[in-house]
Amino acid sequence: MPDNLVFASFEVILKETLEKKVPIVTSEIGLVKRGATIAYGADFYMWGYQAGEAAAEYFDTGDLVAVGLRPVKVRKLVHNAQRAQELGFTPPAESQPM
Repeated sequence: MPDNLVFASFEVILKETLEKKVPIVTSEIGLVKRGATIAYGADFYMWGYQAGEAAAEYFDTGDLVAVGLRPVKVRKLVHNAQRAQELGFTPPAESQPM
């Protein structure tokens, strides 16, 4: 499903999955705050910092090709502790509660 459809309908999706005891696994950390069970996704602060470093490199060199495309370096595994407990889900030890 397109992101905007999921974000706009998330509470409906959450209600239906909770009734059926189905965990929501996502790549959007923000959805964990809204009730998703677990997410593995980009740390947006660090992603922005990384983009700033790339911009600074471009301004220093003027060579966009040398700067190139870079994958996100920092990703987080986070879970909603309350939701995990409600669903009987044990998050991995390396997952951080939100």
